[in-house]
Amino acid sequence: MEHNKKTRKVEARVTEEQYQKYKNKAEKNGMSITALVINSLENNITINLDTSNYRDLVIQFRRIGNNINNIIKHIHFNQFFTDTDILDIKKKLNELKIILNKEKTKISETKKEFENLTPKKLKNYLEKKEMEIPLYLIYDEIVDHINLKLRSFIDLINNEKWEEGYTPYIEVFIKKFHPTDYSYDELVNFSDDLDNIIYNIDQRIIIGTKLTYDDFMNVMNVLNKYRKDSDE
Repeated sequence: MEHNKKTRKVEARVTEEQYQKYKNKAEKNGMSITALVINSLENNITINLDTSNYRDLVIQFRRIGNNINNIIKHIHFNQFFTDTDILDIKKKLNELKIILNKEKTKISETKKEFENLTPKKLKNYLEKKEMEIPLYLIYDEIVDHINLKLRSFIDLINNEKWEEGYTPYIEVFIKKFHPTDYSYDELVNFSDDLDNIIYNIDQRIIIGTKLTYDDFMNVMNVLNKYRKDSDE
């Protein structure tokens, strides 16, 4: 699609220290600095939590705190205290403890929910909240499909007992394959082309035909067609 064509270039000057920091992080993640920057911008997620409950919590704390202060002022003014005064203070402090434990439980449950969040669950969560969904979540399923097809082809090569020199070409592509370098249409076309090639190969294998060098080259041609050059 025309609007997905990369026609604009964005440049920014950074210090040598910043450049080395970005370069090291890019190398650690197996991507170019350009891909790292785009990935950081497009895949950033901001979630705004509803803090109205915490405003209510502050109001409750102030109310209980004022009650305790009034009891203390009463004791200070009269220069003595009764068992009832002590019990009232203990009661108010216990109320604070109960409120804090409830909020602690809520926070723990929220933390656990986010720790166990899978990309699919996160995508569903963002859709439910009508929030912007990062590109990598939109592409997640189709990317998984592409990687699965490539892995299955590697397994096929290994099952056919080919020399070990063939699979690294595909493994290197998988390692350097970064979905955010592609438009959605490119990924769909990539997936379709790969499906067609590997489907035809699988059908011939089923009827007893051996995997051929041409089969390997057909898959490589698809990878080369959609391979993105690394740039910085």
